[in-house]
Amino acid sequence: MRRRRRSMLTRLVGYFLLLSLIPLVILTGISRQRSVGTLKQEAFERLTAAAVLKEDAINRWVASMRRDTRLLAQTPVVREYAVPLLMREETDPQFLFAYEALQNHFATILAEEPDFLEILLLTDVGGQVRLSTNREHEGEYKVTDTYFVRGREETYVQNVYPSVSLGQPAMTIATPLFDDSGARVGVLAVHLDLNVLGEILLEKTGLGATGETYLVDQLNVFVSEAKFGPERFPRGVHTEGIDAALGGMDGTGLYENYRGVPVVGAYRWMEERELALLAEVEQEESLAP
Repeated sequence: MRRRRRSMLTRLVGYFLLLSLIPLVILTGISRQRSVGTLKQEAFERLTAAAVLKEDAINRWVASMRRDTRLLAQTPVVREYAVPLLMREETDPQFLFAYEALQNHFATILAEEPDFLEILLLTDVGGQVRLSTNREHEGEYKVTDTYFVRGREETYVQNVYPSVSLGQPAMTIATPLFDDSGARVGVLAVHLDLNVLGEILLEKTGLGATGETYLVDQLNVFVSEAKFGPERFPRGVHTEGIDAALGGMDGTGLYENYRGVPVVGAYRWMEERELALLAEVEQEESLAP
């Protein structure tokens, strides 16, 4: 009888513990689900904020470079020597004197403005490069290049494009040059150093150990991203976030990044710059309890 009572007591205790554990497991699961949902939402908000800040920093940098290019074209030394450089024959003493003066001036500008990669002066007719801080490009004709065509009319920013002469992606700002009578004599163009974009993007404060932000152009190619390099993706890079952003959408999601790693991501289409901007953190880090 005692053994039976003990056996029944043991079974009753077991049933009681089992019944107690079931709601505990259910509550734990619900709590875990809510926790993951909270972490996911917080990650979306944090990444979206980071992407917005990066976009603003990039736009402010481009605006600053546009302003500096216009100011350069209006400096007294450029206004004085651009006319003989662009209007006279290359054997003319006035051309030679202007060429030397402007080469020295632009060399000083490049030393003081590291965001400028190259400075060029192009003739108004034909778009011939009469002077460049990279002398290998002198004599080339840019008559069909977008920055030259648009730069004859206004200060124009050509967004990231594949440059044949540079052999890499480029961003160029061009502005018209005028003589004292107001007649247009040519175009001043500046190729920007896209490594500056990389520096803006590599700053990942608040993104954790695996967080990163990067840009992709309309050809699905990374922009100035030494961390990955275009040679790794010769046919372009595609992910759910990249394709959505290049489709003109802003949003967030859980998807695999360009390396096949699950990430929490925020993506934006930068209309003015014609670029996709992405901010991502690996799910293993971002959603860890």
